[in-house]
Amino acid sequence: MADNPYIRDVDEEYDLACAAMGWTRQSPGFLREYMGLWVRDNIGLCFEMPSALVVDRFPRQLADDWRYILGVDLGTVDPCAFTVLAYSKSLTMTYVLVSYKDQFTTIQSGTEIERLMEEFSFDNIVVDSGGQGAAFIKQWKDTHPTIPAMPVRKGYNSVDMSINIINADTRAAKVRIVKSGCQQLLDEMQCLIWDPKLSISGARKVKLGDNYPDHCVDSYRYAYQKVRTHSSKGMFWDDGVEPGSAAWINRKMAATKLKELQHVEGPAEPYWRKMVGRAKL
Repeated sequence: MADNPYIRDVDEEYDLACAAMGWTRQSPGFLREYMGLWVRDNIGLCFEMPSALVVDRFPRQLADDWRYILGVDLGTVDPCAFTVLAYSKSLTMTYVLVSYKDQFTTIQSGTEIERLMEEFSFDNIVVDSGGQGAAFIKQWKDTHPTIPAMPVRKGYNSVDMSINIINADTRAAKVRIVKSGCQQLLDEMQCLIWDPKLSISGARKVKLGDNYPDHCVDSYRYAYQKVRTHSSKGMFWDDGVEPGSAAWINRKMAATKLKELQHVEGPAEPYWRKMVGRAKL
């Protein structure tokens, strides 16, 4: 701007811009947008992750009620991402154990999930079954029929809401990230920012593009949905059977079978619930 001959008073323009945006001349937004400088803007980051919450190891011995959750973000052009969480209700603590991404075919991604299933005994596997993920789910019916892939629950402003939930638990020191297995996730969290342009509804949205990868972050968000299911009051059956568990799946299958015997048409069960139910029975 200082070299633009059509601007009479550059300092006045700078002051007007700062007044309109609530900046000073040292604000990251001003330095980036008007000075053309590359600066780090922590205020604009989507995720909060104090360095004190990034740890070297997973202290499994602290609790005996760890539940393991896998979140999966699928892509044909984009990479597939996998995030494993360990949650303890007694500690009200979540550890992000591993989070990584790579280019996988539909069969390779199913095989990778099965490999993780052998390493961890998952209570829940949450998969984005929409968009690019739909082809994966369809293929798995034939090649990996025992993967209990639960679809991600999405709704209005779900991205902003899920990030706010994770940040709230982070501020309460209920989240830890194991650095050795989660470097790709940490890299994404350190660069993912809110788009300065709000959506039509006025809601915040994450800035997308090649410079803002979010695949590990998405798999993290998907998995964390089940952390909140396990930890929130009102999300359990009255007798303690939780949604998504083997007992819950068996109960739903029994209810569906009863309706069939009574000649009452019940909702169709997804293929993976039938397969898991048979295996557990």
